[in-house]
Amino acid sequence: DHRDLHSFPTRRSSDLKWIKSHPFVLSASLHGGSLVAKYPYNYRASPQHAPNLTPDNDVFQYLASSYANTHPTMHHGKPACPGLSVLDEFPNGITNGAQWMNTDGSMQDYNYGQGSCFEIAIEMGCCKYPYSEELEHHWKEHKDALLAFMFKVCKQFLRLN
Repeated sequence: DHRDLHSFPTRRSSDLKWIKSHPFVLSASLHGGSLVAKYPYNYRASPQHAPNLTPDNDVFQYLASSYANTHPTMHHGKPACPGLSVLDEFPNGITNGAQWMNTDGSMQDYNYGQGSCFEIAIEMGCCKYPYSEELEHHWKEHKDALLAFMFKVCKQFLRLN
């Protein structure tokens, strides 16, 4: 039950062509708005807010958990963001995209379905658009987790002869 991956918005057509011509095996997209590592699929037609798992769900959960466990607080699973999401809880700091925030046409789903790329989305903090003076703090909080995530490509996806 995932979205037809051929019908993504045309405004992204150059991005989609680039992804097809430059294959990646591992990727992370960085966002603001909460504190969680999110894995595909991000879309489910019905019922909404129910998990929609990929055939590689075990790999995605491993990647998301590895990130969350390396981050100083993400693994606690309680971002405590203000507003309606103040009650959000994410066991071990990870979530399936469709279960948390059903999003139609995500690049994460496209990268997996069409680009054969394992992409997780990192919600880096409660503020959607942090001020420039907050960026160093975000870097310090996420640096080790980002570097550990990047090294996963060497350890998990490359097979040396």
